[in-house]
Amino acid sequence: MASVLLAPDALGAQSLLLYFARKKMHRHIHVACTQLLSKRSNDPTLLFWKAYAIMMEGRLTEAVTEFEALRGNPAVQLAVLVCLKQAHEKSTFVDREAVQSVTRAIFDEEKQNKDGSFFMAALITMLQKEFKKAREYISRVLEIQPSYPQAKSVQGWIELLSGTEIKAKKSIDLFEQAIEANSNDLEAVLGKAAHLERFSTLSEAVKYMNQCMVKFSWFAPAVTEKARLLIAGGDWDQAMESVNRALNLDGNNLEALMMSALHALVKESKFSVASQRIGELFEIIKECEPYNPEIICTCASVFSRLCARNATILNQCIQMMKMVIEMERTTVYMAELAYEYFLISNYKEALQRYQEAYNLDELNMNAAYWKIICQIFLGELDEAAQQFEFLNAIHGDSATGKSTELCYIGALLAMRLEKNAESSIMKLEETATFHMDQFQKSSISFDYIIRFNPDFLLQIARDLLEYAGNECPPEGENSSPVLSKAIKILNGVSKLAPGMLEVQLLLARSRYLDRDFEGAQSALTDAIQMDPTHYASHVLMAQIYMELGRFTDANSSLEMALSHNFEIRESPIYFLLKSIIHEKSGEWNQALKVLESAMKLPGVKKASTARNAPSQDQRASIFIHLAKVQNELGQTHEASKTVQDAKGEFHGTPSHAQIILLDSELALKRGDIQSALILLKGISSDSPYFVKAKIAVANIHLNHRHNKKLYLRCYEELVERNETVSTLCMLADAYLRLQQPNMAVEKFKRAKELEDTSGKGSGTNLAAKIGQALVSSHDFDGAIQYLKSASDQQPNVLSLRLSLAELYMKLGKYDQALDVCAQAKKFLQSSDNLEALISSTKIQLLETKVHKLAGKFELYKDSLMLAREEQLKILGRMRGEASSLVRQQRTLAANICSELAKHMESTKNYTESLRFYGEALKHDEKHADAM
Repeated sequence: MASVLLAPDALGAQSLLLYFARKKMHRHIHVACTQLLSKRSNDPTLLFWKAYAIMMEGRLTEAVTEFEALRGNPAVQLAVLVCLKQAHEKSTFVDREAVQSVTRAIFDEEKQNKDGSFFMAALITMLQKEFKKAREYISRVLEIQPSYPQAKSVQGWIELLSGTEIKAKKSIDLFEQAIEANSNDLEAVLGKAAHLERFSTLSEAVKYMNQCMVKFSWFAPAVTEKARLLIAGGDWDQAMESVNRALNLDGNNLEALMMSALHALVKESKFSVASQRIGELFEIIKECEPYNPEIICTCASVFSRLCARNATILNQCIQMMKMVIEMERTTVYMAELAYEYFLISNYKEALQRYQEAYNLDELNMNAAYWKIICQIFLGELDEAAQQFEFLNAIHGDSATGKSTELCYIGALLAMRLEKNAESSIMKLEETATFHMDQFQKSSISFDYIIRFNPDFLLQIARDLLEYAGNECPPEGENSSPVLSKAIKILNGVSKLAPGMLEVQLLLARSRYLDRDFEGAQSALTDAIQMDPTHYASHVLMAQIYMELGRFTDANSSLEMALSHNFEIRESPIYFLLKSIIHEKSGEWNQALKVLESAMKLPGVKKASTARNAPSQDQRASIFIHLAKVQNELGQTHEASKTVQDAKGEFHGTPSHAQIILLDSELALKRGDIQSALILLKGISSDSPYFVKAKIAVANIHLNHRHNKKLYLRCYEELVERNETVSTLCMLADAYLRLQQPNMAVEKFKRAKELEDTSGKGSGTNLAAKIGQALVSSHDFDGAIQYLKSASDQQPNVLSLRLSLAELYMKLGKYDQALDVCAQAKKFLQSSDNLEALISSTKIQLLETKVHKLAGKFELYKDSLMLAREEQLKILGRMRGEASSLVRQQRTLAANICSELAKHMESTKNYTESLRFYGEALKHDEKHADAM
């Protein structure tokens, strides 16, 4: 605890006491007063603050005795009376006569002209949030004594805390007047910092707090305040430096300990570390604030909402709340205990506690709503629906009655009772929007975390993702509309808790389902860094690699997942991914064995309602791949039977279209083109596999019937049905395939317009495709102008500059090609990360090609040497990266060395040639040229 004895004077000591009072650290006040009373034994102000701390700890009889002993002292008389009234009213059995007597005494005392008494009363009524009275009392002080110490600063605090926006904004004038009158007025300095935090930028508040730390070096809480401001601004690294400094100054600093545990949860996702810190914090609270239910409840509320339902931490929070209930049995505390039972999935206990909270106060609508939510989770749907109908009739349509919880109950009932997906999705989105709109301008604080409730938002995101399926849609099809809302929710939670593992996993899954594979990989990379042993991250990464056609990488990720959890050997997704890897490697017999084993898993051949049963998508995929493999191995009878079984099993489901697609493939292989077309045309336009079916029809018209007109018509119909960037690019590619580049350019440009309008995508691939299409049409000047314009608009996109440089090179314009390479290099100079190094090597290698074609062989050699040096740097930086990525870069290094060796050989420098061939083999022992 910060020692009050370090304060230079009585005003400084009072500022520290007021700081503790605002933070509701009542035992801290008691200890500080005890320390000061050893120096000033009969100081009435210190005796008053000590009595105030006793009252706020709930020891009311003792507090009344202390206050009565101070009654009549002119320095604190009015404040004593105000506190006596509060103590009597808080008693279990209220002494009405005593309350009336004290009320009359307050009325009489207010007629006196005692500035000190009014000042202390202003402080107490401000802490009680009786701002009208506090304003009246401080005005009386300033009337009696305009230069009363700290009166202006306290007046500023009253206005800042009053809740009135206009008056709060004007409080800065009062703080600055107080600082001008006395630059050592710590209350005024802290008030100005609080004003800057609320109405200016957080960086300004931090800057001002730094000045405060220098000027008032004895005031240890300034370090904690700086840490709090840094967290509010999301600067966790600097915040933790301040937290560690605060803990070095005072190992029992409660707020710093809370922030340290918070960091372990929201930045590191280290539950064991967080649990240890929470345990230490709880023990220190019991020592330093033993009768403070509010602080303990705040700790439990914050950690329970950020622990991703970790059982160990939730049990710690439940123990905290039980201690709180023993101290003070209120409806708010009982409801919080109930919520923590809910989070740990003990719905029966949660319902009982919510009922107790409601019995303590029937106006506690939070308890009323969560009672219904518990009933829904317990399966008591009809009773929950009746109660919801009643409460919704009263509160649902009123602006004041509408609540997040009421919206959520409606969504849950639509999902679980009505089985109405459309209604459920609409109400889940309404719940999320209504909840998040309340926090548009909020900064991170303990109170913000409790009200924002990231766990609740994660639950809504999970509920929405239930309607998004388990597989990403085929290319060209729109992804599920619920994904954009789920991603918005998850991005909101990620801003608060960027290191929360579950947030990154859900974000990765959402982006994967949205076919944003780059975004999904980014989120998964973060998740794997947080916990490399989390097998689900590696499984999802394997799925992404499969979609990207990177089967070796997919296999590596799958094996990594297996190394961390052998149980996934029994999961359908493992068998499915493993079989596809075998297929792509041409290992058909191994693929067959894997799929036959998969069919024997529970819930695959026949649907199951078991909790861990495979999804419909997974089951259908196993059937489909089994039939494909059987057909490839010449087992046509078995393949046909598998298809017929699948048709019966998945009839009427979205997966049925996948089975039809497979059946059409098998018909084509039999040479039955007409049957294949009939099957494909039977897939309806509302199926997620309609685009894939249309593409299959187009390929039949081109490859089997040689009808170019009908081939193009298939793609035109896709654009007419749903004009998207994807369908326009498909049509453009079809024109290129038919050697109609002018039409392709037109469609690519339309796709680019659409992409720019929607704001989705970088436009990089499209700009490059337009350039390539212009080259195909022999419009070289047009291609150059387009790529130059695109490069100017997106100077950070290296691929556009490379495309432009390659075009100049192909046209024999070597100087222009080298100029573009130089511009690209200049742009990369400011970066020294791995990605920049890889890009720099690409440019260097392009330069070598230009020099070679231009016949400048000495520059060609120098350029190759530079590329070799950069590639060695890259390999040095790649320690710990995925083996497949390292292998790619090693192959490139071997190619560079091999090119150098060939050049040395051509100049008859055989010694150097042998050296570079040897170096190539060190990078890639199977390199053909080097061998």
